[in-house]
Amino acid sequence: MKPVTRFVALCAVFGIGLFTVSTAQAAGTPDLALSANASSPLYGETGTVSMTASLPAGEPKGYNLSFRVVLPAGISYAGGAAFAPQVINNAPTSGKTTLIFSNISDLVANSKQGVDFNVTHAPANYEVGQTYGISYEAFVNTDPRIVPAFDGSGVATPASSTGNASASTTSTIKAIKITKSSPAVKARSSVVSTTTRRSTR
Repeated sequence: MKPVTRFVALCAVFGIGLFTVSTAQAAGTPDLALSANASSPLYGETGTVSMTASLPAGEPKGYNLSFRVVLPAGISYAGGAAFAPQVINNAPTSGKTTLIFSNISDLVANSKQGVDFNVTHAPANYEVGQTYGISYEAFVNTDPRIVPAFDGSGVATPASSTGNASASTTSTIKAIKITKSSPAVKARSSVVSTTTRRSTR
């Protein structure tokens, strides 16, 4: 099956920045689809990531859905996921981090499963205006007895999945937020009363 390119046009303003949305490619059976979003966080603050795998109508069931996420150097997993990942440091190459979310769900046609989590960036590695990219992969198998497998570096074993999809996002470090405050100036007013005396002659 030829790779099918899907582009999801979505741009939402979130509290910590603008979200970037990936272009996904899928291959195999079932024809798995993958979309991903990543915020552009403020300098020194936590960013948010979300990825969703889905199956269109007419596709066979996909079992044992697993995700693989590769974070670049200076970007770290910061929790927040409902499914705790396996964290592999310095993989697939030095400085990078691979996250494996293994066997979290099964998918049927017209269904989807997502994972959200947080990331942090090392201020020493990233200045305001710099960007970082995250790559994502999703895997399923038409055989319920086979779970997508990964080697010690977090690289997928091709024979362990029959359907897969990939995506990527790019985030930009936003300027630091500065909050200023000043003492409240209280206006004071005085009331002057005047008494007029009348004299009686």
